[in-house]
Amino acid sequence: SLLKVDPQELSGTLTSIVTITRGEHVKRFYSKQQADDARDAMAKFLYGRLFGWIVNKVNQLLASRDNIPLSAIMEV
Repeated sequence: SLLKVDPQELSGTLTSIVTITRGEHVKRFYSKQQADDARDAMAKFLYGRLFGWIVNKVNQLLASRDNIPLSAIMEV
């Protein structure tokens, strides 16, 4: 529910691909390795977006506190 995506649709997207050729839909399932790679790529993307959002929020809070433009670099 956090992603606001239907769990079955997400599972289908991470485990298969549908190719449309001349109006014909062909569903092909990923190998376990391909499904793992798709899952890992999605997790990496979400982590990157969340990290960027957190950095921006921290910068906004610190900047509004001091009214001084602030560039923050966070090392993890």
